[in-house]
Amino acid sequence: MHEHWTADGMWITTGNFTPGGLRLSDAGYRAAGIGLSLIASFGIFNNLVVIVVLLLHRQLLTPVNILILNLTISDFLIATLGTPFTAASAFQHHWLFGRSGCVAYAFATGFSGIASIGSLAVISWERYWLVAHAGSSPITTRETILITCGVWTYALLGVLPPVVGWSRFEIETPNIACGPHWESEALPDLSYIVYLTVFALVLPLSVISWSYIQIVLFLRKNSQSISAQSVSKTQANITRMVIVMVMAFLLAWMPYAIVSAVVLFGGSHLITAPIATLPAIFAKSSIIYNPIIYAIMNPQFRIAFKNVFCRKSYAVLCKHGAPIKRSKEKFPRRQLPTDGAPSRTRVVYSFSSIVTKIRDRSSTSGGVTESQF
Repeated sequence: MHEHWTADGMWITTGNFTPGGLRLSDAGYRAAGIGLSLIASFGIFNNLVVIVVLLLHRQLLTPVNILILNLTISDFLIATLGTPFTAASAFQHHWLFGRSGCVAYAFATGFSGIASIGSLAVISWERYWLVAHAGSSPITTRETILITCGVWTYALLGVLPPVVGWSRFEIETPNIACGPHWESEALPDLSYIVYLTVFALVLPLSVISWSYIQIVLFLRKNSQSISAQSVSKTQANITRMVIVMVMAFLLAWMPYAIVSAVVLFGGSHLITAPIATLPAIFAKSSIIYNPIIYAIMNPQFRIAFKNVFCRKSYAVLCKHGAPIKRSKEKFPRRQLPTDGAPSRTRVVYSFSSIVTKIRDRSSTSGGVTESQF
């Protein structure tokens, strides 16, 4: 194997493109280890915060938030079961955990990664159903839980073949992580790569694209109709938040997908160590973004976060930093039915002034209430 330095002295490459064959310089491995360590730390912390807040505020677990919780759990699994191991290997310049560890790592990260994009696809479809079928029966919590189980089953079907003998998992360049055998030209490996590409990328992206195209077409066609106008500001905000999540995920994973496609179609001679390494690290950073987007674009979550982590003698549910003392007044119990479900009474809480505005939608009293933040 012949190795040589690049002009900047940062990376080492080799003439043979074999699994883990391309190598980095000492500085390159150190930089990769630091970057992966930061991704693992922030990924674990950010996603754990979202999981804790949602589980402690069960009233927030509407169907869309259950799906987002599922997405957060899959990202958390990547942050705990995947990234720390590749970070440790980067500091040692080679994969540390043997063949069995390689298979376990590739299975865990692939399983969780497919669950993540599968969750985004289901969330996108849920947004379409809510907007385009506002008058029909909404998705129930029980149905949502069954859908999340289906997402994990779908992910299992994507990564199980190499475990049972169809293709195999191998060490990836630069010898610090494991994944599908992209570099192989053998028929079993090529056929599985095509299967995985369609299963884990093309189909979920097709669902996501179709859902948002249908949303746009519906709103344009029915901009003056009652069903289009019934889409509340809250639902519109949630839809925008999901779109941002999808775009962040795709931007993070697209460079890695492009490099994999180049290798798959015979361009392995074009791939150097930095080209192979940087997209993979950037893809792993996707586990950081969703909790940040969720916290920024979801006012309900921000309030719940303050309730959990800002407990003092005053409730830190404030505007511009001015604390508001907890009120002993009992407000109507908030029940959050399935998103988009019609309700007889609408309750809007403004936590900056603790003002409650009630608008009766019908003459019937004692109806279900929903809080909109």
